[in-house]
Order: sequence, then structure tokens, then C-alpha cells
Amino acid sequence: MKHSTFKYITLAGLSAAMTAMAFATVITRLYGTDTAMHAIYRAPWFSILWIVTAVAATVWFIVRCAYRRIVLTYMHTGLAVILAASIMTRLNCMSGYLHLRQGETSEMFVSDDGMRQFLPYSIALDSFEVECYPGTDVDRDYISHITVNGLPQTVSMNRPLLAGGYRFCQSGYDPDCNGTTLSVRYNPVGDSLLYTGFSILAVSLIVFLFCRDSQFKAALERIRSTAGKTLPPVFGITASAAAGILFLALSVFLALRWHRSGHIPMSDGFEMMLLIAWTSVLLAISFSRKQPVILPLGLLLAGFCILTAFLSSPASNPAQPLKPVLDSPLLAVHVTCMMFSYTLFGLVAFGGVAGLFSKSGQLADICRVALYPAVFLLAIGTMLGAVWGNRSWGSCWQWDPKETWALVTLLLYSMGLHVQSLPALKKTANFNLFAVLSFLCILMTWFGVNLLLGGVHSYA
Repeated sequence: MKHSTFKYITLAGLSAAMTAMAFATVITRLYGTDTAMHAIYRAPWFSILWIVTAVAATVWFIVRCAYRRIVLTYMHTGLAVILAASIMTRLNCMSGYLHLRQGETSEMFVSDDGMRQFLPYSIALDSFEVECYPGTDVDRDYISHITVNGLPQTVSMNRPLLAGGYRFCQSGYDPDCNGTTLSVRYNPVGDSLLYTGFSILAVSLIVFLFCRDSQFKAALERIRSTAGKTLPPVFGITASAAAGILFLALSVFLALRWHRSGHIPMSDGFEMMLLIAWTSVLLAISFSRKQPVILPLGLLLAGFCILTAFLSSPASNPAQPLKPVLDSPLLAVHVTCMMFSYTLFGLVAFGGVAGLFSKSGQLADICRVALYPAVFLLAIGTMLGAVWGNRSWGSCWQWDPKETWALVTLLLYSMGLHVQSLPALKKTANFNLFAVLSFLCILMTWFGVNLLLGGVHSYA
């Protein structure tokens, strides 16, 4: 068997997995989550597909002697540990729900497959309360006061209880507020492996950006050698002035919404689109002195985001308090990573469009450099989202449409970083086309899911 065969198996496996996941989100919308789980996500063939792809990728990694670069070894080790954690979770995880009425005691919960599972201790509901924002009737938190094996405990949104390896999260409550529903999850080995894999991958991604012998550094050196090329004077002055005014206006607007709502403006699609616009202008201004071409690209992206924000949600829509599930310190970190990532992907896409007409090698190099932090931020943001989900819902991954499309997007854009394995992307025209077409996944993740597919993330 030729060594290149493993590369083609890896590419075919990833392509098949992405196609299957995209198709599964449509099945979820049309026929429900259970059908998608049975047909694809939990089907044996889907697991086998991932395993075969992972094995082929590992062999190809070894054949190319990529392990000689330590940071790449750690990076791919992190991915392997995450996959191993997924397998362990699939084989050993127990999850389900526990419903309690006030004063009721139970020693068992109902698993997802409808079977009763015993707990190693008893749980009683002492009381349940809905906490509201001061002076309003808007829900701020749902709090279950329980007794676990004789000890008083509390479970609320984003504040799970871990007892004897079992994780309890607030899931629902009865209309009369005298009963509560807790999600139950037992997966100590799988969760530990997953967090270990996340840590290894996140650290190695950050370290990679500082490695001297990488494609990222090579592209960075090429654009440094061309720094100083300016825009036409009138256009440059006008663009700089527009960027400064727009940045100031967006900063004031977002600050006012922050002050009015009492939380960082990241809670809905309107605020997030404006945040992307703010981020794109910030990045454009920050790098425009060395690479002036970034300034008009940033302004174009910001204008597109502002237009979309006001078309989808008018400015008269007042700032709202955070939903209970969003009231978490992880909100700012997770959303910031995702928004900076989407902003960079947008700049890469606009640069790709411009590059298709100008055939500028300099512009392509700028896009190549931007692609690395964009993919890395998307990966870190997705991992933070998984950690947040484990705290909020008791599960790191639910195959929600937005989660699934974020993974598809991450896998697709990651291919653009493997130019040694995909030499066709070394050509400027091919890379520009890749940058433009790949952005369709971002549009699907952001707009397509919200408008067509729905799910627990449809508010984002």
C-alpha cells in the first residue's frame, strides 16, 4: 500500500463525516433528534468511520515524520485523547433524569433509554425557587435545595452538583414550583480524559503560533517583507476616518447596552453581529499601518454585520436581562473566542473574493496568516462551549445543530492549514477559492441554524 493511500483515506473519511453530520442536522429538523441519533450519530458505522479516519491520519502523520515537530505531536495527541474520551463516553456513560417533588426522597433515576438506575445514596427535595432579577418578574436562576445522603446541597443553572462521580444539573421544574427535574450524568473517566485532551490541544495550539519553523511563520515573514505598501492617499485617509468614527460609535452603543442590561452584550444575535462588526474594525485599525489593505476589508465586513444586525433585530429592541442558562463566567470567554474567530474568517473570505479578481499573492498571504488564529480560536471556543455545556446541561456534547455545524466548520477550515498534505492549496487561486467557499459553513452555522434548523443554540 502506498503511503499516500492513508492521506486519501483520511480526507475521504473526514469528508464523509462532515457530509453525514450536515445531513444529520436536517434529519433532526425534519424527524427529530432521536431519529438522527439512531440513524447517524449513534449508529455503529458512524463510530467506525471516525476510528478508521483517526487510524489513517495517525499512520499518515507517522509516515511523514511529522512527529519530529514536538508541538504537532502534542496537538494531534490532544485530538487523539479527545476521540478516546468520546469512545469511553459512548461505552460507559450513564445519563438520564431525576424528578423530585418537594419532600420526596429517591434513590434512583431514569436513564435516557428508559431504564431505572440506582444511585449510591438517597436524594430529597427540600424546596425549589425561581430567582428573578430585582424589580422584575424575569427569571434569573432556578435553584433546587436538596439533601444528598443527609447533607444539604444546592443545584442551580451553571452550578451543578458533583457527588460520588454523579453530576446533577438543573434541567426543569414543575409549574407549581413544588417539583424539580435534574439531569444526571455518570462519566468520571470520560470527562477526565476529555478535559485532559482539551488542555493538551489548547496549549499546543497557542504554542504553535510562536514556533519558528511553521507555515504560519513563513507566511508572516512574507507579508512583513511587503509591509509599507499604502492605499491611494485620499482613499486611505477616508477609510481611516470612517474606521475611527465607526469604532467609536459601536463602542458607545455596545457600552450603553451593557450598562442598561447589566451584562456584557453577547446574549443574542443582534448584539453578537454588532460585536463582530466592532471586532472587525478593531482588527482593521490595529493592523492597517503595516498592511493597509486590511482596512477596507474590515470596513466591508463591519458594514455587512451592522446591516444584518439591524435587518434581523431593529435597534428599538431593548436590551434584555440574561437568560438563566447564559448567566455564566464562561459566556464572555466562549463568545469572545467565537466572535474573533468568525471575524477573522470573514476577513479571510473578503480577502479571498478580492484575491480572485486581483490575484494578489500578498493578499493571499495575509489571509493564510489570519486563518491560523481563526481556526485555533474556533477550536478553543468550541472546547470552552463543551465545558460550559457540561456545567449547564450535564453534557459536553448534544449534537445540537449549531454544535454540529461548528464542528463541520472547524474540520473544513482545518484542511486549509494542511498545505503540505494538500499542495493544491499552495496555489493562490485555489486558496482564495477555498477561503470563499468555506465561508458558506460560517453562514450556515450562524444564519442557517437560527433560521432553518433551530435547536438549543438558536438564540445565538
